[in-house]
Amino acid sequence: MILESERDTLTSLPDDDRERLTAAIWDCAMMRDITDHPAVEPLKDSDLYRAKAGDYRAIMGLVKPTLAVVLVGHRKNVYDNLNTAAKRVESFRSA
Repeated sequence: MILESERDTLTSLPDDDRERLTAAIWDCAMMRDITDHPAVEPLKDSDLYRAKAGDYRAIMGLVKPTLAVVLVGHRKNVYDNLNTAAKRVESFRSA
C-alpha cells in the first residue's frame, strides 16, 4: 500500500529512479522478509525500513500483512520526516 500523497511524489520522480524504486517496493511486498532485498535496510532505533534507488528513498513500515509506503523523497531530506512516517505507520496499526 502506498499513501496517495506518496504515490504523487513517486510519480513525479525522474523516470529511471521512479522505475527502480517502484520495482524495489513491489519486490519487497512479495518477499517473506523484506530485508532480504538488496535495496532495503531497517532504520536504526525504529521499526521502519528504507528502500533506495539512486538519490531517492521510500520509507516503509510493516503492518502485517501489508507493507505500507509512508514516505517518499530525496535522500537529502527524507530522513527529516521520520517522525511523520512513524506516526503514519502507527495510524495504520491502530485502524
